[in-house]
Amino acid sequence: MAHRAWRWWGSGPSHQRYLSLLRASAAGDRGMVVAEAAVVIPVMAGVALVLAWGVSVTANVMTLADATRQAARDIARGVTIDDALTEAQRRAPGAVISVDEAGDLVTVTAREEVAPPFPALEGLRLPIRQSVSVPREWQ
Repeated sequence: MAHRAWRWWGSGPSHQRYLSLLRASAAGDRGMVVAEAAVVIPVMAGVALVLAWGVSVTANVMTLADATRQAARDIARGVTIDDALTEAQRRAPGAVISVDEAGDLVTVTAREEVAPPFPALEGLRLPIRQSVSVPREWQ
């Protein structure tokens, strides 16, 4: 019985047909690796640039949050608004920072637009905004 299975696998019309189909498909795939690489490499480069932009946006959000938090805390503790805004601008250059004082509450808001890392998509600037409200500590 084992001998018959061996003969069936290695010979016969169905095996020959299978081998001829394999050879035909291999001959028809010539050049496909180059074509697939020509498509995949630019797509992968685009994905890498979008990921780099995401990291850049995340870093800017964290920087903006730190700057607004520190400015709101400083103003609530009695530092002048000009000094707090100067320090916030130093921490987050390019951000537009505003202060709103309503009674015992100090609110600092910062806005910034993050450009993509490639000039072809310059029009797709991503606006980010951070706002922090802190109760005043000094009257």
